[in-house]
Amino acid sequence: MVIEQKDSSMTLKDLFVVIKDNFTFILGVMVLGFVLSASYSLIVTPIYASTALISPNTSENSSKGLASALSDFSGLIDISSMSSGGVSRSEVAYQKLMSKEFFRVLYENEQFIKDFFAVRNFDVDSKEVTYYENWEDSKPHFQKAYEDFHRINFNVAFNRKTGLVNLILKNKSSQLAAKWLKEIIQQVNNYVKEEEKLEAESSLKFLQERLSETSVIEVQKVIAALIQQTLQKLMLAEVTDEYLFDVIDEPFVPDYRFSPKRTQLTMIGTISFGIFALVLSIFSSFRSPCSFKWFGRLMDPKLQTAISS
Repeated sequence: MVIEQKDSSMTLKDLFVVIKDNFTFILGVMVLGFVLSASYSLIVTPIYASTALISPNTSENSSKGLASALSDFSGLIDISSMSSGGVSRSEVAYQKLMSKEFFRVLYENEQFIKDFFAVRNFDVDSKEVTYYENWEDSKPHFQKAYEDFHRINFNVAFNRKTGLVNLILKNKSSQLAAKWLKEIIQQVNNYVKEEEKLEAESSLKFLQERLSETSVIEVQKVIAALIQQTLQKLMLAEVTDEYLFDVIDEPFVPDYRFSPKRTQLTMIGTISFGIFALVLSIFSSFRSPCSFKWFGRLMDPKLQTAISS
């Protein structure tokens, strides 16, 4: 017995026939998608983003000065042991900015947690920020707060060729986005400055003790050069605010929302609904030859007049 198999392939002509027969249905679904996506874009809370451009302070001059001062005494002390292992100052600065240790400084600030994890709404006209009630009870754990902040709110793009770092900070409030981006840059500068200042003070104390203990002239000269370099680092920490990063482009208060992009969201929603309706029409055409023609008949003005009468 020979079993005939029905050809289920679809040609371009068949596709146009399906679209023609179900045009009213597809159009209706696309209109529905347009209305839903447009409504969603209007009611969803807008997100604002403040940007800044910073450059790591490499302090190359002081490093070259130290290498020059110690070049004559390389036989007495292993200068290579004092190097940073090939890691650039720019890379270290970037990793400091992204580190959990630095984020803990922000995390311990209750206002930071409130402004990024408890904002309910932001009024554009009055610039007033409203917060969720009892937000202290729902404070996220440190690891979750770190991951969510860097995934949702804070974007860092580090160009290793130029050394420039582009920062984007997103918040429901345009005012808070600009305020906290300035605060983050200032905090990371102060954090690293205090860390290296304590390290330099400890090194200076150690070198001064060793200087008083040795009577070898060559060793005294080496220690004196190290003391001079350490004092230079301490002086730099005292006189400059932009210790780790130099600010090239200051953070600003954005006037326009970062997301959602209403036009793009509406177009994507309309097209997605249209594709869904087309796929549904094609699937239905294989199962039933009538497809969704009933929808077209239902939308017929003559039928609607007859029903109303």
